[in-house]
Amino acid sequence: MSVALVVFVIVASFFVVRVGAILLELTGLQWEQAKFQSLSAFTNSGFTTKEAEDVVKHPVRRRIVTYLIIIGNAGIATTIGAFAGSLMTGNSIGALSNVGIILVAVLIVTWVARRQGFGTRIRVRLEKYLSARYDFQAPSAEDLLRLGEGYVLTRITLPKEWPSAGRPLKELDLKDRLVQVLAIERGARFYPIPGGDDRLMPGDRVVVYGATESIENVFHPETTQRLSLLLGSEGAPVPPARAQTN
Repeated sequence: MSVALVVFVIVASFFVVRVGAILLELTGLQWEQAKFQSLSAFTNSGFTTKEAEDVVKHPVRRRIVTYLIIIGNAGIATTIGAFAGSLMTGNSIGALSNVGIILVAVLIVTWVARRQGFGTRIRVRLEKYLSARYDFQAPSAEDLLRLGEGYVLTRITLPKEWPSAGRPLKELDLKDRLVQVLAIERGARFYPIPGGDDRLMPGDRVVVYGATESIENVFHPETTQRLSLLLGSEGAPVPPARAQTN
């Protein structure tokens, strides 16, 4: 029974790692990189490479790797327990026989893995199934906005003594300072895509994109909240209005 469980886990592990590699390849990774990252995640090796950084920054790749890590933890623990059980037969001949069966199973799995047609069929079927449901190769918003490379998407609260309060946005030289105001929250009101004639007031919560240091230097925010593009919230829509002051 223990031998059968070990063989089953080995076969299942191979299949999971191969599927993970194919999924990572569909997100745009090269095949060799995808195989390495899939195996690394499944075995919890934790290699720190440029490709690993690309995986972490990509939301779909990050989700795939998370599942590989979880399944890998369970698979490795099961394999160790089942393998230890296969050796506890009460006699050395039985233990060696079980080890031989496991080695033969590993060789068979390795031979199947090297067959070009096997991997191709899995890849074609997965790609056909998943491409109809997900756009794997679409770049993430984090990649496009270069978040984590000196640029941030954040919501700040303007201090009460902010010196530029009441001035039109066009007078703040935001473009030259690598800062873009995306929206203004004033009390219960929401002002999307403000124009150059709109003004910021003390206490406003402002959604801003730009260079980290520039945002700090321009607004001297009272509070700062980094925003995620992967999570959304639902709420009652607020009618848009212009962020003008009387």
